Amino acid sequence: MKTFTADTLETAITLLCEWNHGSRTRIALESSTDAQWLRQAIRDARELERLEKGLRRREEYACSYPMTEAEAAARDRKDDKAARRVAAILKPYGMTAKIGGDVRGSQIHLMTPKTERSNTFGGKATGWAV
Repeated sequence: MKTFTADTLETAITLLCEWNHGSRTRIALESSTDAQWLRQAIRDARELERLEKGLRRREEYACSYPMTEAEAAARDRKDDKAARRVAAILKPYGMTAKIGGDVRGSQIHLMTPKTERSNTFGGKATGWAV
């Protein structure tokens, strides 16, 4: 059995709350379908965390070391691929994301217009930092 962190679970719950059209109702695991949605949300949250780590690592490297044009182009291609993957993950939940920002913080911020959930000092304007 795979384990996950509390942050992963919070991100998964944020995904489910947005998908559930902003309902703040308790997520009840009364049927196998409910449990499947929670498992999928946890898998999606893990993938978002993995993508965020890669984005952050590349941004930190770009900020710390000079890069050739070829290295910068390769980084841009990887970042574009990650952004497309993030968009694909969020599409079933009806969410979007802001990618990038300060290298000291999260590189993926989930926009939560329905529930206005936030875990940053910027509040609902900055969304949920992965």
